[in-house]
Amino acid sequence: MRKLKRWEMTALLGLAVTVGLLALPAIATARRAAHRASCANNMRQLGLVMKMFAGENGGAFPPLSRAPGNWMMDVVPLHPEYLTDLSILRCPGSPDYDARAFTWADSGDTLPMCVSGRYYNYTSYAISTDEQAGALWAARQTWSPEAFYDRDIELPRPTWTRSDGRGVSGMPVLWDRVTPDLADMPHRPLGINVLHMDGSVLFVPYSPLNNSSNFPATRLAAITFGADVPRMPPGCR
Repeated sequence: MRKLKRWEMTALLGLAVTVGLLALPAIATARRAAHRASCANNMRQLGLVMKMFAGENGGAFPPLSRAPGNWMMDVVPLHPEYLTDLSILRCPGSPDYDARAFTWADSGDTLPMCVSGRYYNYTSYAISTDEQAGALWAARQTWSPEAFYDRDIELPRPTWTRSDGRGVSGMPVLWDRVTPDLADMPHRPLGINVLHMDGSVLFVPYSPLNNSSNFPATRLAAITFGADVPRMPPGCR
């Protein structure tokens, strides 16, 4: 085999670097798509958990967490009978992803009482507009955690309309947490996965200019549910 000359080796190295750089955007896009798909799959599994829970609890969906500022379901009554793998409550697409989230600091164990709305938001109420969301958020600032905990999600399924005008069967039940800071958005292109009451998961593009028909991919959802800081029990990561 002929030994490559120095200039040939340099040229080949430069070509390899160029090819690698050109591939980076495609690799990043594929990684983002995989994260988005993983989060959507998590939501589908959580949808099954909710349905199983509702089926054995008079149609009532899981209650809202008692922790102040925590827009997430109370996982304690779900684990382990309905929900065995708590890792599906973490979204790998989030820039805040941490495999140690929801663990007890001393032991490192993942505990249901430590689960917060760090990655997904849930209200336990059937809301589909900014107006309803704003009223619900305002009510939680004055009502006791127990009052919210005892409320059951409504069962009717009004049509939720996407920005393109086509209807999607079901009511938004759980969605990727969206915050006012776009750098904290879990997915690129900007958007969130939304789980509906019928078990479907839809990716909804996000813009601060989205109107109420795009709920929960709206700025109001970001500055209410997404901006609240969950106050979890001391010892929870």
